[in-house]
Amino acid sequence: MHNLSTNNSRVGTLFQTPFKRALIDSDKYFSQLVYYIHANPQLHGLIEDFREWKWSSYNSILLDKPTKLKRQEVITWFSTVESYKEHHVTSQKVIYNPKYFFED
Repeated sequence: MHNLSTNNSRVGTLFQTPFKRALIDSDKYFSQLVYYIHANPQLHGLIEDFREWKWSSYNSILLDKPTKLKRQEVITWFSTVESYKEHHVTSQKVIYNPKYFFED
């Protein structure tokens, strides 16, 4: 059994550098972070559609399977399941809108 309180000689940024923290100073920013966390694999080109990412909590929020996630709190944050889904669709349209991309 591993002792998770030490790095056990592991290497990598997770074990060698402190986590960066950002102040969540508005409801809008918090909502954007929820989308960003779910869409991150797609934003980095690991998958075509973040909703298909096996390890995402996006679908876990929508399912009735047991989870340690605070599912009801997330749905309550967005008001309804449909609002939660719509937030992701709307955010995706903004993130992938060509007018928001800059060329070097």
